[in-house]
Amino acid sequence: MIKEQSVYPSHPTPGVNRGYDAKTLRADGTLANATSTCGAAIYRGDAFPAEFRGNAFIPEPSSNLVKRITITEKDGLLTGANAYEEKEFLTSTDERFRPVMMANGPDGALYVVDLYRGMLQHPAFLTHYLIANIKARHLELPVSGGRIWRIVRDDQAAPKATKIPVDAAARVKLLTHPNGWVRDSAQRLLVESADVAAAAPLRTLLADAQAPATARLHALWSLDGFAAARPEDVRLALKDTDAQVRAAAIRIAPAEMLAELCALKDEKEVLVLAHLAIRLSAANLAETDKALAELLVAHGDIVLVREGALTGARGREIALAKAVAALGSDANLKQTGPVLDGFATLISQASKAGPFEGMLEIAANLGDRHLRAAILRGLDQSIRDPKTKKSAPIKTIWLNAEPTSLAKLKKTVTEANVLKNLVSVTARLAWVGKPGAPAPPKVVALTKAQQALLEKGKVTYTNLCAACHQPHGYGLDGLAPPLVDSDWVLGKPDVTTRIILHGLGGPVKVGNRIWDLSMPPMGMLSDEEVAGVLTYIRREWEHNGSPVDAKFVTGIRKQYADHSNSWTADELRPPTKKTAK
Repeated sequence: MIKEQSVYPSHPTPGVNRGYDAKTLRADGTLANATSTCGAAIYRGDAFPAEFRGNAFIPEPSSNLVKRITITEKDGLLTGANAYEEKEFLTSTDERFRPVMMANGPDGALYVVDLYRGMLQHPAFLTHYLIANIKARHLELPVSGGRIWRIVRDDQAAPKATKIPVDAAARVKLLTHPNGWVRDSAQRLLVESADVAAAAPLRTLLADAQAPATARLHALWSLDGFAAARPEDVRLALKDTDAQVRAAAIRIAPAEMLAELCALKDEKEVLVLAHLAIRLSAANLAETDKALAELLVAHGDIVLVREGALTGARGREIALAKAVAALGSDANLKQTGPVLDGFATLISQASKAGPFEGMLEIAANLGDRHLRAAILRGLDQSIRDPKTKKSAPIKTIWLNAEPTSLAKLKKTVTEANVLKNLVSVTARLAWVGKPGAPAPPKVVALTKAQQALLEKGKVTYTNLCAACHQPHGYGLDGLAPPLVDSDWVLGKPDVTTRIILHGLGGPVKVGNRIWDLSMPPMGMLSDEEVAGVLTYIRREWEHNGSPVDAKFVTGIRKQYADHSNSWTADELRPPTKKTAK
């Protein structure tokens, strides 16, 4: 994680998205924060000074520079910090210098791929402001000046590349080389050749306690790469002194060793515990689920371990939560509380009635009020307005009847903060006969053709939209607002069609929150693709909106063909005029 997002270009950078916004550029006209980082590389060569090893080099093409980030690791979590104060590793005053990728080389040097052109993005993703900026300064040309730069030290001779030999034993020896490119290439060639003659020297290297830990790690993965890793090799790696080697052993252990993985209760390293949680969670067996619950009861307060367990829990959240709750107590509240909160959060975000009721039942049957509070806290995933402090449920969940567990919780919960969660959870639930509940939604089944269009739209959404709005539709802070239960999505389809075709500039109110973001136009999509995406988001996540067909999109596209700018919220929804009194 890198909290500091500042960049320090060596010249004014007006040609960036939202360059007209005072918050985007500094007073001197330079970009304040990174907007287009890409193609990063971790330096693993041997031609730079030792302090550069393990640093991240990150291109920022919008501001014509390359950042250098120092990385530290603690308990399996990485944090990064700028290597320099208010300056960068590499900057250029040439506005067409567009570093987009970094790479380690066979000579230990660092290489930079420079796109070298003024226009950085595909035209379909450019805002109208940026298009005008590019044309005004003729940055659309040239388009054939790309190059690759090699960065070397100026205080010593240029480094020479290492050649990889053909002999398998010689390649194994190169797994100890200080240059990561050389080690990676040797491993790749060993695996691609599948030369069984490499197995014996690889096992010798794996067992060599004096060899670098990275070499033992390469040896293990090489054996696995051409299916030569035996259970005894994995057992040896599980006892290695290096945590990375032990973690890798857990990942490649065959199914026949799951019982042995379940018994790894004495492990202390967080990284290894996290990989163990991931592996046990993915196994989906009674014995591994039991071991996972015990692991979480012991280490559930560690974020990496907890999230590792959650990665493979889909569909088994209730069973795993029950297993953890059965082992929970005041003595292990620090560990079990966050775990139950995490499972409840997953259930709440999934918005499925059955699992939601199942989690309420677990809470109602818990004798420990702290564990009960953790579950209710996780189930309460309300959207809170930071200004008014008021909250609204993220999505109504329809039940067949009022759950008996809910009535039981109302009698047992007495703490003010937990009652607040319970009230919010109750407000989110609806059933026929509940006072104040809206009418149950009426869902009209899609035709065969409409369903086929929805499936195509799902593919388009996954490939193009999910990176920002997320597969679950709840959006991402600082990037995109939620789509689930959004009146923008479920309102008039011509509005969402216009947004997709021409883009939308913030501020825009979604739910009870203001989002000051810009969505780029997606007019390059065909009418059928637009209709498919709209149909998908209007019916996914238990929505019941009407489908949209390609003919409708064609009409909207023709009607607003002359619209050259992104829409604003007021243009799509004119503000209500107040009558003077």
